[in-house]
Amino acid sequence: MKAIFIHDHTDGYAGVAASVKWQPWTSKTSLPTSGYYYLTEDVQIDKDRFAEIKNDDLFLCLNGHTVTARAAGTDGKTNIFRLTGSGDLTICDCNENAGAVTGASMGAIFTMGTATGTVNIYNGNFTGNTTNDSGAVAVLQNTCQLNIYGGEFKGNTATNHGGAFFVGANATVNIYGGNYSYNSTRYDEIIDESDPLEAGRVSTNGGAFFNSAASGGMEALFVSHGRIAGAVDGHPLQVL
Repeated sequence: MKAIFIHDHTDGYAGVAASVKWQPWTSKTSLPTSGYYYLTEDVQIDKDRFAEIKNDDLFLCLNGHTVTARAAGTDGKTNIFRLTGSGDLTICDCNENAGAVTGASMGAIFTMGTATGTVNIYNGNFTGNTTNDSGAVAVLQNTCQLNIYGGEFKGNTATNHGGAFFVGANATVNIYGGNYSYNSTRYDEIIDESDPLEAGRVSTNGGAFFNSAASGGMEALFVSHGRIAGAVDGHPLQVL
């Protein structure tokens, strides 16, 4: 899919001041943890070389490149981005042939219980991420927030709940666009084709989203301008 934002890494966009200068990231085996960067190479993440976002923000443009997680870390997780503090993570892609985030287990984007940051996704292909538990693309805990403005979320698999996303009881997801298809899990057979969202559509096989709140429905999930057939995690979903 085409990028939502086209820029030359010297201009401002998405709330970023025009004075900010994006820097090239040339490593093939690691990712930045804060600042404003665009990839110049495909990146392969081994073991504990994930990008840890602590208390400073990271803005990363995939720039048409692929980030692949190849081996589990010492804690058994194969994450690509891990939020541990108050820092925010923004992922975008200005290339007409958007890059990808793939190969992760237990969440390509994983927020630890200490994290309070926000994850913003504007573009990129999130595909082929798997987990033995929940949330192949993102695991949101504590009071973290995920805002999805675009991107492709396809073919992600979880053994339990949330083929693509696992949303903790106090976390929030806001969906403004993106395409969701063939995200599967053993539970939550919930969505199969729907009308377009504001900038995308939801069409999952086996459930893209799981919310861990014990009761009260899906307060943590907000979808703008669209309709999702069925329910999420067994609860009716109201789209505003």
